[in-house]
Amino acid sequence: MLLTLQKSEDRGHVQFAWLTSAHSFSFGDYYDPNNIGFGKLRVLNDDRIQGGGGFPQHNHKDMEIFTIPLSGALSHQDSIGTSSTIRPGDIQIMSAGTGVKHSEFNSSNEEDLTLLQIWITPNKAGVDARYEEKHFSYLDEKNVLHQVITPTGSNGSLTIHQDAYVSIGTWDQESTQSYVLNNKVNGVYLFIIDGKATTEDSTLMRRDAAMIREAEEIVLQIAKDSTVLIIEVPVL
Repeated sequence: MLLTLQKSEDRGHVQFAWLTSAHSFSFGDYYDPNNIGFGKLRVLNDDRIQGGGGFPQHNHKDMEIFTIPLSGALSHQDSIGTSSTIRPGDIQIMSAGTGVKHSEFNSSNEEDLTLLQIWITPNKAGVDARYEEKHFSYLDEKNVLHQVITPTGSNGSLTIHQDAYVSIGTWDQESTQSYVLNNKVNGVYLFIIDGKATTEDSTLMRRDAAMIREAEEIVLQIAKDSTVLIIEVPVL
């Protein structure tokens, strides 16, 4: 196993009038030529959007974009006819494909909205733009790793145009969790949303991450009151 630790404080940090964001990889005004992405994982933005704030309509093309709300509610509208509001426990994915315009706003004028937005490069260009969302039970059904995104939409997961797999879980007790890669040549981006987890000799705290290569299985020691995100993507 090859593991590179990415501490929370080492991410790119930006702040605007209504947005505070931490970028795991180069994005917008944050640019590091040595930190462009992890294989096909191109963006992981950790956003806090103040009440009434949001992103006006903007364009995307040939990118798989999924959003995980952590608190508050996100209102989404797009050029393919979607109008939706998602909350913690919901996950949405959008294939930008041939091109799509969308806007994203905090549904509240008073409360902050926090979310993770993640971009993965697709395995083919020019697919039809699409939107999909689903509510998952990972906040209620604890101490289980829930697979929420797969290439085939198996077992009720959302689908993605890439050999990528996304899993998330919340633990209310100390636990040992094994993750077996779906494709042994893939890599894993391990992100601790809350709490603490240890793998090999590396301990990750809240918002820390690990980029893992050359592993067929990853074993985590997860602390009580932790939420863990696992993104498996091609890295070759």
